Order: sequence, then structure tokens, then C-alpha cells
Amino acid sequence: MLALTATATPEVVGDIQLRLGFRQENVFRKSFRRENLIYYVVEEEDKNGRMLRLMRRHPGTGVVYVRNRRKTMEVAEFLRRNGISADYYHAGLEPRRRDEVQQEWMTGRVRVMVATNAFGMGIDKPDVRFVIHLDIPDTLEAYFQEAGRAGRDGKDAMAVLLYDGYDLRQLKRNFTLTFPTPERVREVYHQLCQHYYIPMGEGQNKVFPIYPAERAAEMGMDAVQYVNALRLLEKCGLIILSEHLREKSQIRFHLNGDALLRYEECHEDQAEFIRTLLRSYEGVFSRYVNIDERQLAARLSIDEPEVVERLRHLREAGVLAYQPRSAVPLIIFMQNRIEEKYIYFDPKDYDERKRRAIGRLDAVMDYVTCKNTCRSQLLLRYFGENDSPTEIGQFILGDDSQPCGGCDVCRQQKKYPKPEGEEKTVERAVLDLNAAGVSDKKVIFDTLSDRFDEDLLVNVLRQLVDEGLLK
Repeated sequence: MLALTATATPEVVGDIQLRLGFRQENVFRKSFRRENLIYYVVEEEDKNGRMLRLMRRHPGTGVVYVRNRRKTMEVAEFLRRNGISADYYHAGLEPRRRDEVQQEWMTGRVRVMVATNAFGMGIDKPDVRFVIHLDIPDTLEAYFQEAGRAGRDGKDAMAVLLYDGYDLRQLKRNFTLTFPTPERVREVYHQLCQHYYIPMGEGQNKVFPIYPAERAAEMGMDAVQYVNALRLLEKCGLIILSEHLREKSQIRFHLNGDALLRYEECHEDQAEFIRTLLRSYEGVFSRYVNIDERQLAARLSIDEPEVVERLRHLREAGVLAYQPRSAVPLIIFMQNRIEEKYIYFDPKDYDERKRRAIGRLDAVMDYVTCKNTCRSQLLLRYFGENDSPTEIGQFILGDDSQPCGGCDVCRQQKKYPKPEGEEKTVERAVLDLNAAGVSDKKVIFDTLSDRFDEDLLVNVLRQLVDEGLLK
């Protein structure tokens, strides 16, 4: 028996061996240290602008990770508008489309892939020079795996995490939605039984379509929290959810302007349907947009199958791209209905899972906000490689390792000073630009970021304002 995992903390490594009944601990593990990979964490309000400047300064292939599917399309479009070859990838794309996009990136015809965490399994492109996160991952395990896709050829690469205050608040909010209270979960079960007219003592093996967003709205719950409540009911053995729970259909128009008007004039039977699509969904000309066939059917006073048929007809005519959801989301009742008060949650199991989740959240928050510990050291310590840390100056060090010297924290330490006179050089360059009539902050950054570190630029600009030399 061989147990394998990509990234795991010492606690999880021990738990795996315990659960699999290892007679004694027996672990083969390579160090998590990546000498050629430099980690940066940057607080930035204009994340898109910072990302663009990084790509212009650092040639080569890269990956940009974001949290949701819509954002993959928006960021890829932003990069293309600014001259960067980019495409997007997420689990909602048709398999053939996913393969095409991945191949374009692997062969270098596309420079940057903007993706959700669905992009990565089996990806082994050696010459990735940067991985940029525009959203904070939920765990350091996820971050380490995704960031680690840079520099697999052993050459210098960087992993950059850009964040702002909203991202930190969103991370905490997502955590609260992950663990609905047992009382709330019981309420969800009661609502399900009422909605599907399941009487007490009946319902076993009954199968129904389910639309979590609608059910959540009825209860005044967040859709994410509602889905997590369903997952807890699943753990209790009361229901099973189909794997397509989160799948939605998508459209994107190929025709626009005069071409679309000409099509409507030649196909009057489709004109009202097309206009309803355009009124119902924004952005359909620039990106894939989630749609709901049932809602469209209600607005047009027709049956859902007819909506699907019309969308397929428009796809075949080349008017739009239509990606139907891969299957109808289903819920299966595994037991007859019981009274909600008898739904049992093992408090030990619930509390233990929550405790571990809190630990993972705290580790991510510490990594993002810490300003006095080498990024590489933080990751090594999390994965158990700094067994006996000691404090030296402002750094937390293990007996067998040193700060990386290149991350954003190391660069700020006095131990790694900036070249003598560089601050004065930056100051002169900024004042020369200003004297030439350049006063826009973004233009200054775009002009000078190829020559100077951006954090140094920020500090110099603030100092010049404080001294009254700039307004």
C-alpha cells in the first residue's frame, strides 16, 4: 500500500497514516523549499494594472488564478485589450474547448492562461515564469500547489498574490458560509420536504430536480451557504446530490451590430427570442454568460424544451455559442422523511472539521498580512519543515534554513538593503517626468516600473508629497 499526496501538513500526514492503519509511521517526503521560486504578496487597489505591469516587465508564459468562472473571461478580455495573448479556462467549458485552450497554452500560442482552480491537475509545463493570484486561495495547500506550477524547469520564476481589504473580508465571509449551524441545516431539510410534498415516513429513493439558488432565496440564505447545508445533509446519509449541482448553461453571441440585425430581419420567428436574450443578460457579446432556460421559458410563455431547441438552432446558424448544462441537477432522498429534531450531527466530527478549517483560514490570513517573516519560511513552517524555529532579528528561522532573500518581505528588511543611491535615482526620475508634464500616477508607474521596484516607487511618491515637492 502506497499513500500519495501533493501537499499536506504534519497533522494531515499523521491522520492519513492513522486512517489507513499504518503499523508504524513511514513517510518519504521531499523538501517544500523551491530555491528558484520567489514569492511576493502585494496589497494593491488596482490589481489589474499591477498585473499588467508585471507581465510587461517579466517575459514568458504565465497563469493567472481567479475564484470564479465569470472573472476568468473578464480578466482574459482585459489582457487581450492591452496587448497580452490570453485565454481562459474553467470547469464549465465543454471538454473539447478545454482541450483546445490547454493545448494553445502548452504550445506557447497563448501566453497567459486565466483560470479557476480547475486548471492544474496534470499540467506540467516547465517554462512557466509567473503565477499570479488575483484572489486569495482558501488554503495554503491550494496556494502552494498553484504557485508551484511556476519554474518547474529550475529557472527563476515568481509567484505573486495581489490582494486588497475586500479580499480579506470576503475570505472570512466564505468561511462563515462553509459551516451553517445544525439548526439552519435542519431548516433546509424541512424546506426540501415541504417543497417536494414528501410526507412523514415516506420519500425514500425519490429523485427530484433541484435549483439551489431558488431554494436559498426562498429561505433568505446565501446560495453558497445553502449548498453547504445540503452537503451536511449528504454526510448524514439523508440525501445525495448529483455532481452537476453547480453547472449552468452559457451563451455568447458571435453576431453583433448590422450582422445581427440582418439575421433578425431574415428570421422574424427568432427576432423576439433574440431580443429577450439581449434584454435578460448583459455582456453576451464579449464573454460567456450564465443563463437559465426555465426563466427564459417563463418570460416568453413557452416550454423549456422549446427554449433549448431555439438556442440550439441559433448555435447551428452561427448566431451564438450555446453550452447547455451537462445534466439536470438532481437530489435523491436516501431515507424516508424524519422529523428534523432527529437529524444527528456528530458534535465531535463537526467541531473537529471546523477547528481544522479555522486553522487553515488563520494560516492564509497570516501568510497574506505578515510583514516581518520571509514568505518561503512561512510556507516551510506551515508544512512542518521548521521544527525548531528561533527568532533572529525580525525573521523566524529554522535551524537548517535561511530567509530566501528575494521575497517582498526580505527585500524590505535592512538585512537586504536596496542599492546605495537608488532611492535618489527614483526621486530624480519622478521629478523629471513631472517637470515634463506627466502627473498621472498610472503613467508614472507604466513609465518607470521597467526600471525600478514598484514598492520603492510608491514610497518615493509618498515622500515627495510629504515634502511638498509633489501634490
